[in-house]
Amino acid sequence: MVNQSVHTLLVPTITESLLIPSAVVAEVVIVTNLVPLPAGPDWCSGLAAWRNRALPVVSIEVLTGKPYVPPGPRSKFVVFFPLPGCHESQFFAIQSLTEPQPNNISDTRGMVVETPNLPLAASALNLDGVIGIIPDLVWLKETLYPAS
Repeated sequence: MVNQSVHTLLVPTITESLLIPSAVVAEVVIVTNLVPLPAGPDWCSGLAAWRNRALPVVSIEVLTGKPYVPPGPRSKFVVFFPLPGCHESQFFAIQSLTEPQPNNISDTRGMVVETPNLPLAASALNLDGVIGIIPDLVWLKETLYPAS
């Protein structure tokens, strides 16, 4: 049996730590100024400039029913590639409290914990005492891009 590992990033937010496969992340960038989107959905913190495009920044806090938290001095934006079924230009970002931490996960025995009661959560793993929420990318796509 071949021991395969999954490269991930543990992304700390105010409410949860997300465990995201590195394959869906385009880049981690320094926080730039957010341009408010007054008529946008409540989960959109604003638009950030990234590689000559306007990048919507998603508030995980708002998506999980918590109040919005503005970026702090150590915050980063984790830029996602377009989700499956989305247009190739539909990049988006989430705000991380600090620099996301890389992980290689090769065996989840003993790491799987009860999935939190959040629509965002597909599963969760215990990584040395930190619970990493594995986001449900289908739910995320349907929430962010309901017309896709």
